[in-house]
Amino acid sequence: MRYPTYRASLLGGAFVRLGVGAGPFLLPLLLQVALGWTPLHASLVTIASSLGVLAARPFAAWNLRRSGFRTALALALVLTGLFAAAPGFFTAATPVWLMVILMTLGGFWRSNQFIAANTIAYADVPESSVAAASTLAAVAQQVGLALGVSFGGAMLHLARGADGALTPDRFTLPYVAVGAVTLLALPLYLALDKDAGASISGRGKS
Repeated sequence: MRYPTYRASLLGGAFVRLGVGAGPFLLPLLLQVALGWTPLHASLVTIASSLGVLAARPFAAWNLRRSGFRTALALALVLTGLFAAAPGFFTAATPVWLMVILMTLGGFWRSNQFIAANTIAYADVPESSVAAASTLAAVAQQVGLALGVSFGGAMLHLARGADGALTPDRFTLPYVAVGAVTLLALPLYLALDKDAGASISGRGKS
């Protein structure tokens, strides 16, 4: 944890996973319970996030090379937080095409954030410590995702109130909270040196 790049990746990634980990729990409830969609109908929207993830792969390396890790992480994180909060404002009147676009963009920027964070994690870690560092990172990732589900459930419990109704407006608070907790990683990323990870990003090379 004394290496800034590893610390930013591990702790920053924990906040991101705490936020976005709630998504797979909240979204089916929003679409199928609150909006009354069928599982098939809901899947057409949720799969859009996966399409965004796939589209991010060829873009991520170019973005890191052009912008560097600090800028790429900060930009991807802010957009990840915003798009993570977006489903909280879905209503029965929200066009499906708009939902698909927002979910695709959310998956795209979330993937960019994770690619950058996972890549820079071992930039400064000595080879003799990589095994221990990767083990700790793997555990932290799973714990972060699990806590994300718990966090989303707790926020939804608070939002639904005494009557326990799961109407679309009750999902606004949980999703805003998800986006907000994701952004807690921003100070960790901004604290990185502007040239952090330059040796592995290829920045400045022709």
